[in-house]
Amino acid sequence: MEKGLKLELSILVVAALALFAVFGAWYYKLQSQWLTLNAPVVGAVQELPQLTPSSLPPVRLQICDWYWYIVDKNQALILGTIENVADVPAYDIKAKVTFFTEDMGYISNTAEYIPQSVINPGQKAAFWFRAQCGLYAHSAVLELVDDSNQVLAKSKNEMPRQP
Repeated sequence: MEKGLKLELSILVVAALALFAVFGAWYYKLQSQWLTLNAPVVGAVQELPQLTPSSLPPVRLQICDWYWYIVDKNQALILGTIENVADVPAYDIKAKVTFFTEDMGYISNTAEYIPQSVINPGQKAAFWFRAQCGLYAHSAVLELVDDSNQVLAKSKNEMPRQP
């Protein structure tokens, strides 16, 4: 008889624990819903529109002119002027030049920030910098990129000029 009583008590304890767990989960859910619906409002909240890169007007730049020439056996001087043709300012623009061999084999590339950190709509900005071009640099392409390396303008392939 003792074994039967212990078994019945064990079953009752397990059933009570199961009921307690179900009731506790239901009570927690009910309480969290009540708090969500009846939370006090402390002042008015104004929702501000989130500006995402896709909602901003696009920056459009134009390469007015640029050229490069070799100043040492493996160094080039790159000079140029760009213009902001968009309705919004352009910030922190980099000029990226890529050098190629005569058969269009890649040699190297270098990117430098335009000295003018903000280029307002309709404004022009000049730049110049030195870059490693290698001994066999035959041509180069200039790209204007932003901080996320998105290409904003690209030139055609240019041959070096004589200084």
